Amino acid sequence: MGVSSMTGFARVDGEAAAVRHAVEGVPGILGVEAHGHELVIATENGSAAISPVAVALAAGDVRVRDLTLRTPTLDDVFLELTGTHIERSETEEVTA
Repeated sequence: MGVSSMTGFARVDGEAAAVRHAVEGVPGILGVEAHGHELVIATENGSAAISPVAVALAAGDVRVRDLTLRTPTLDDVFLELTGTHIERSETEEVTA
């Protein structure tokens, strides 16, 4: 997933791994990951890909609970580049 890409999320009935093939061949899709009931879909252009993704899921008789699109967060980009999440340190104030 590149810095300019967008991420789509599809929550489906049943295991997402069993239906990921339905969207892997959609033009503009960079990658698809399955996590439980959720597909995480990396796209080149999310607004152009969301309709074809919905059509592909419907054509595959996949029951979709919701389909959302978002721009990657700073943590998403950091994870993509480094393979780890940003560590947040808890700053403790010492009061006397």
